[in-house]
Amino acid sequence: MICPEEILEYVVVYGSGNGDMGVSANSIAEHFGLWRSEADTALGALVAQGKLVKVGNRPARYLPADKVGTRKTGRQDEHPPFSNMIGYNGSLKFQTQMAGAAVAYPPHGIHTLIIGETGVGKSMLASEVAHYLRLIRSSDTVPFVMFNCAEYADNPQLLLSQLFGYVKGAFTGADRDKEGLIEKADGGILFLDEIHRLPPTGQEMLFTVVDRGVYRRLGDAADRTAQFMIIGATTENPSNVLLNTFKRRMPLTIQIPLLCERPINERLDIICLFFYNEARRLGFPIQISYLALKLLVSFRGENNIGDLKNEVQIACARGYLEREQEKVNTSVKQRLSIDIYHLSRNLSINYVPDGRVDRYF
Repeated sequence: MICPEEILEYVVVYGSGNGDMGVSANSIAEHFGLWRSEADTALGALVAQGKLVKVGNRPARYLPADKVGTRKTGRQDEHPPFSNMIGYNGSLKFQTQMAGAAVAYPPHGIHTLIIGETGVGKSMLASEVAHYLRLIRSSDTVPFVMFNCAEYADNPQLLLSQLFGYVKGAFTGADRDKEGLIEKADGGILFLDEIHRLPPTGQEMLFTVVDRGVYRRLGDAADRTAQFMIIGATTENPSNVLLNTFKRRMPLTIQIPLLCERPINERLDIICLFFYNEARRLGFPIQISYLALKLLVSFRGENNIGDLKNEVQIACARGYLEREQEKVNTSVKQRLSIDIYHLSRNLSINYVPDGRVDRYF
């Protein structure tokens, strides 16, 4: 893996000496011996950090941010909606298009359920929906309130007090008025993660908010109003865990595929992104062998992308320890080399090429 700072330095030097026309992703790939997807990922990361600016199209070119007078406006029109998600124009194209349509629908969007196994990217899709809503409204202040229903699943009263708020004296310990998350989400998005852990009482209390935009704090007799879009995420079948009357009020369901169901090029891009992040954290390049990369691309874990990220970090930690132990001259920055023996045993269990166990394990 090439450190993003090396690519930035190349763009600064070459782009400035090229009539300020910038550098293409193909040029980066050829110069550093990368795949085009690796170059795109690295350049995209530098753009997201505000160090580079993407201009033009087919081919897009990249310039140092200071060459084009970059302004922090809170809106980046250079990037298509949902482009922070790898696969937004591939295996997740349908999902991102439906999510975009849901949030853009007037006046407050369409309430949406996102379903999929742990670690497939449900929370990230919800975050991208919020980002898109801010782009639509040209405002960075649109609320995006996240709440994990599982945190209070064993205490329904506490869960409801978090959602709806309460007034002083509503229950023991309520020594002051407190606004709820619904109040904070007014005008934006309320994201209910693990929504299947929301008790039936809570689902029923949301009916009035969804239908009329009216709710009450716990212990209060006065109605309050709030208008927002609900996004719920769950690993369960909604038919088994949500009330039918509540499901009817969540008209759109988006299914996120498993990591192993995603195309190889997207899995590779995800791995490259993780290694780029580790290279940036360590401050020097990371090189990974073909066999180690092959194992990572073929990896299957119960937590999908989350497990894959852990595998990358474990490999980097082992490689870093080995590098520190073998380093003779501490003033010389060497690449961090990752090979198959730096990977965890989980990979040898899950990876079976050509119907046989890989000979390296």
